[in-house]
Amino acid sequence: MPAAVLQFTSLNRNGLKNALQAKSGISLVDTYSCKLLSELIYTATGELVNYNTLRRVLGIINSVGAPSDYTLSVLAKFLGFPDWQGYRNWEEQLDNERFLIKSQLVTGFGKYEMRWIKDFKDQLTFRNWIEFFQLKSLVDAAIQHRDQELLLLITDLNIQDSDPLVFQRLFMSFESVIWKSQRSEKDYWEWIGEVLLRRPVFRQVILELYVNENALEGYFGYWLNLPYPVVSKEFTVFRRLLNGQLEVTSNQDDTLFKEFIQSTIQGNDWKEFHPIIKGRLAAWSYILDITDISAEELFAECKADSDKIAFISFYYRLIWLIKGINSPIALNWKSLDRPRGLLSTFEYVDWNNYFTIQAINARLAGDRECCQSFISKVDPYLFSSDYFEWFKVHYDACREFAQAT
Repeated sequence: MPAAVLQFTSLNRNGLKNALQAKSGISLVDTYSCKLLSELIYTATGELVNYNTLRRVLGIINSVGAPSDYTLSVLAKFLGFPDWQGYRNWEEQLDNERFLIKSQLVTGFGKYEMRWIKDFKDQLTFRNWIEFFQLKSLVDAAIQHRDQELLLLITDLNIQDSDPLVFQRLFMSFESVIWKSQRSEKDYWEWIGEVLLRRPVFRQVILELYVNENALEGYFGYWLNLPYPVVSKEFTVFRRLLNGQLEVTSNQDDTLFKEFIQSTIQGNDWKEFHPIIKGRLAAWSYILDITDISAEELFAECKADSDKIAFISFYYRLIWLIKGINSPIALNWKSLDRPRGLLSTFEYVDWNNYFTIQAINARLAGDRECCQSFISKVDPYLFSSDYFEWFKVHYDACREFAQAT
């Protein structure tokens, strides 16, 4: 299918219709008005678009298929653009400017029209970064003004768990939820609890974000223990892992937790789990001396590089948190290289943490050259937040080791 056709959706129709009406001075509501427009287009461009085609494109009559590449190209030229992509770029810029004007009221004063918010949410296609940045501004405003109604509305999203790219971008949209939690008390999670109870997508995103052990202090397990009506097997395991961690660090009896780790590994459900959960399972099997499965077997189920770095980072991080960071762990995987191009905030952080972890391994093994290689890939500016204090401390130690003569 031609590229221009792939870019045409029902969401474009109203904007295109408005632009054609403004250009032609014709109210496009029926067959007669489409005949007039067809004649104007031919006069202006020398190319013909049949009035029946215009009726389908503008939604005056029902249409099953998308308009042709030729039709969209001619309409774009009539509107003064070199091609359909040029028109779409202009339309997206105009939509974003309109959104920014309205969102200023939401961000600055917490004021908005509910119908506008609903229209924005219903028109999300989850295909471009602009939408996710727009969604982020509304999430930030809802958090800032403690507007639960707004947060419930913009998290009522119909997204399949099997779409990793969409979730990857949603992490960026919802990251202020975690950043805010670093300096908030339990009442923050009490306020946000209703949203977590009612919005599975929001819960899945928070599961992805809520992964740093330092972030658990002060409100450990509160949202995890809310009475969710429906939870996945993966979420149940993740919740038990974090609460089991609390038991171990509080010197409670870990017998039941050890049995839980064993039964989870033996059940083979872990193969479909998120790599962070696999990394934690591998770490706990090491910490609790469970030999049912090796860390290499768990790691082997991580196919993508992004999955591998998440696994490695949380495997080592958890072991060192519980057992101390005094000696290298024999398990160590081949170095991975950060991909080129724009990464989301959390992708970049994951890679940063991974390189720090590997630098620590090299330092503990006494390999100065390897430590220097890894530490040179770390972005120290990411350690300016309290959220990454653990990594900052060990980054500094690795840098001192690598530079020593």
